[in-house]
Amino acid sequence: MPAVLVTGASGFIGRQLCLALHARGHLVRALGRNRPDGIDCEFVPGDISDGKSLGSAFRGVDTVFHSAALLGPPSQPLAEFRRVNVDGTRNVAVAARAAGVRRFVHISTVAVTGGVPDAQPAGEDFPPRPRSRYAITKWEAEAAVRDALGPSVSLVTARPGWVYGAGSASTIKLMQLIARRRMVLVGAASNFVQPIAVDDLVEGLLACQSIEAASGRTYNFVGPRPFTTQALCDAIAAAAGAPAPRIRIPLLVARAAAAFFEALPSKPGRKLPIDSAKIDFFRVHQVHSTRRAEAELGWLPKTQFLDGAAAVVQELRASGLLA
Repeated sequence: MPAVLVTGASGFIGRQLCLALHARGHLVRALGRNRPDGIDCEFVPGDISDGKSLGSAFRGVDTVFHSAALLGPPSQPLAEFRRVNVDGTRNVAVAARAAGVRRFVHISTVAVTGGVPDAQPAGEDFPPRPRSRYAITKWEAEAAVRDALGPSVSLVTARPGWVYGAGSASTIKLMQLIARRRMVLVGAASNFVQPIAVDDLVEGLLACQSIEAASGRTYNFVGPRPFTTQALCDAIAAAAGAPAPRIRIPLLVARAAAAFFEALPSKPGRKLPIDSAKIDFFRVHQVHSTRRAEAELGWLPKTQFLDGAAAVVQELRASGLLA
């Protein structure tokens, strides 16, 4: 099988992707600053922000999955997000083009839409209105990778929703808060979301690699059906055997607190107790259509959230991360 390179292989999505590629018989090459644990792969140390460190990693590679990105914290300066998410993506694309890579699967995010106003499913052509620094730079990265690859490399852009699983720091934190009865909701928590199980996403990414007609296309990857953030928290509570969270902060109070903390001088790595991104989790509709992926890739999400949440709770308990 041809060699496949994965950036961000030590991250949540990248790691699961490497495992799936190896299971299918691919020679997996992992590019990053840290060797991913427990993965049978060829590790090449490199920093995507340093284009000069990347060239040798792409030799003999057929497909690149670009998973590496700066996710947060939201208090990081916009320039730092751009350095990794835009400039770093451009560096990876330039190296891939120079090495004659056949296909480049760029992992973006549905957050580039900025949410939908009326909870009606948004297709891939929905006008982007990114809100957070992360989403803004992921949208800019989509343009950067197109320009850097040019017509010589087949590009497929994947836009996942919120991806959950036992290896996800955000999933672990959310489930721990709910199981320990420390979850505080903001406002009505009546916005609609579509979380996707990491195994379902990986199947979609593999289809982006293998299906020739996907070249030049963009695909949404989200869960089977939308439900409210309140229902999401209730499902996690049910899976964990905990009471559903009911403590709430009024939206106006939360916004005022976020504005106060975000106005403070920024410090590298500082995590704010509340910020605009946390508020948006309870307020912004993230509902997206997967019709294009269904029609062109033959992909459908299989995991209902209640089943997926129960499986993750079991894994976290087995690993001692959840009581």
